[in-house]
Amino acid sequence: MQLNEISITNIITEYHAGNIQESIQQFQNSVVLYVRNWPKKQYFCDEDICQDFVLYIIEHTEDIFKSYPKDLKVTFTTWFNAVLYNKFCDFSKKGTVPSQNYVLGGELLEDQMGEFIVNHLDDAQESTVSWEELVQDLSPENRSLWLLYYMPQHVDAKTLHIIIKITGKSLSEVMIYYQEILKVQNDNYQQKELYLTMIKNVDHSIAHLENILTKKQDDPDKGYQQKILRLKNRRNKHIRALKRLTNNVFKVFIKFFKDYNTAYRTVKKIDLQMKKVLITKNQKINIY
Repeated sequence: MQLNEISITNIITEYHAGNIQESIQQFQNSVVLYVRNWPKKQYFCDEDICQDFVLYIIEHTEDIFKSYPKDLKVTFTTWFNAVLYNKFCDFSKKGTVPSQNYVLGGELLEDQMGEFIVNHLDDAQESTVSWEELVQDLSPENRSLWLLYYMPQHVDAKTLHIIIKITGKSLSEVMIYYQEILKVQNDNYQQKELYLTMIKNVDHSIAHLENILTKKQDDPDKGYQQKILRLKNRRNKHIRALKRLTNNVFKVFIKFFKDYNTAYRTVKKIDLQMKKVLITKNQKINIY
């Protein structure tokens, strides 16, 4: 979307003239969609980060007004984009966004990294196909990269040697990054257990309240409905946080490659091959 520059500059003028609260509200209404879309457009951020960034900008609206130069020599949009960039850097540094998450989130990864291993290995377990059997049908190179990304605890010296050959990294670099990815996976495991426990507890609370409401069909209690809604929002927040854990692994995985796109395409390619292997294995099981 485009900003109405004349309208916005008039709003800022009104603010400096003393019409503070109304000007702040008008400004926020005028830029909210632009601000929400900015991190997604620039860094492929997911919706949660975009919404948090909007709130961050709203909190700093007066700072933006005060920093607006009276003799602006560029368009407002150009100036505002520079402001948003600086604010986003501050937003990230303060821990609002985990390091590099703004590069790794969004539509590119929403249904990709990490989802395959959960969904398809569950299918494999149902058909008695283990992940060890699946990776044996991959090439040594793809098997090594798959293990590095999804199960680094199973990487051995031979696998590391293959990774060195594939990536062109030195032994010392690969060992450093490998230790990093091991630590992230371990931390993620602990976080995953925590989120799963919280989700389970919230589900129990929701089921309990819904059971109470079922018994009160003739006289529904709005208080219970509001509590259920809040609990569902909390559960959705935990689920989104659980999915974002995958980004932490990918941030380290990138370091083995020359750029983001190469790393992303590598995982996508291997996931696709694993899916084909799984389908083939399942078909053989069904036949026999």
